[in-house]
Amino acid sequence: CLEQYDAEFLGVLAMQHLDLFELKPPFYYFAPHRLVNRDHARIYPLYDALRRRFGCDTNLDLNRLARSTSAGSVQGMTGRDARDIGAAVARLLTHSRAERIVTCSPADYLAFRTYSGRETLFITECLR
Repeated sequence: CLEQYDAEFLGVLAMQHLDLFELKPPFYYFAPHRLVNRDHARIYPLYDALRRRFGCDTNLDLNRLARSTSAGSVQGMTGRDARDIGAAVARLLTHSRAERIVTCSPADYLAFRTYSGRETLFITECLR
């Protein structure tokens, strides 16, 4: 899926060059779950550094796994077993007081923009 590759490239690149981005707390950073969970040893520390540096909320749980909106899941989009993306967004933001959401994933950007009721930014919109 091209969306996954865009999120991986932009996400990792951004996390390696945080000084190039204007990220104003309080914000919620949605890390691409497939990326974090697939290459945990390499990727998790990048997003953990973001969280520690800015004090932002993230979709990384206590087990250090990334939780999903299911917005990029082709299998879950239609039919009897379609996923409730709005409910997933609400679940992810339950304990967050962040005023804005930032992500590098096109599908998740649309999910948060549609269902969160909060300002949602694509990571490239945060470049200085």
